[in-house]
Amino acid sequence: MSTATTAPSSITMDTTLLLTSLALTLLLIAVSTYFLFFWSGKASGNAIYLVGPSGSGKTALWTFVRHILNLVNKRSDMSSKLKYGRTVPTQTSMSINSCLLTHASLKKPVTIIDCPGHPRLAHLLRQSLATTPPRGVTVLLDAATIKQDLNSVANSVYSTLLALPRPIHVLFVANKSDLFTALPVHKVRELLEEEISTLKKTRDDGLEDDEERPTLGGPEFNFSELEEDAVMVEWTKGSIESREVAGVLEWVSDRIS
Repeated sequence: MSTATTAPSSITMDTTLLLTSLALTLLLIAVSTYFLFFWSGKASGNAIYLVGPSGSGKTALWTFVRHILNLVNKRSDMSSKLKYGRTVPTQTSMSINSCLLTHASLKKPVTIIDCPGHPRLAHLLRQSLATTPPRGVTVLLDAATIKQDLNSVANSVYSTLLALPRPIHVLFVANKSDLFTALPVHKVRELLEEEISTLKKTRDDGLEDDEERPTLGGPEFNFSELEEDAVMVEWTKGSIESREVAGVLEWVSDRIS
């Protein structure tokens, strides 16, 4: 009487099919995780950063957002910070300002961080990013004076983008849009793209043959291409002084909700 045996080729085929199925499953999980993590719109941190050159309106926005939250949560009087419907001017910050936002709609408190814009204080942003990861970053720009300070503004913007962890959502705000001399959003963007392209070329030309330097975007810098590097950029206009901040508040709400 012969004993039935399983053919070795059958075992090998079953094993191959099992391993193939497992590999495909792991690949699907990896791809799904990638898209959820990089493109879902949620960074891993729990802070909103306000950055940009000095005088762009960061501290004024930080003050306004903080007191708007107090109004919602505590129905507090904003007359100490608002006068005739306009925000009281604030002085340029030389240190980091932060406040904790709490609300019933939030799963956990969110920190709003205002970072100084002076180039000599850029290390404060790097230090804060290392200890308090961002959920999103708002870059404020003075749309009324950007042409006068274009080179320094481009340096500030590009250096900031290089310092940010990824994935990250970034909102550029063309602030002071209510002023007669303010440029429209698309012009502010075009000027920055041209100047950063020139800046990158100058930096690259100054490198030694064996020297490397962190870079972002292509030779012809374009904000829309940064998504390939997990930097999701949006633009809006506003005026902190005139309380025209709907676009900013909507973006912040999307990031923290």
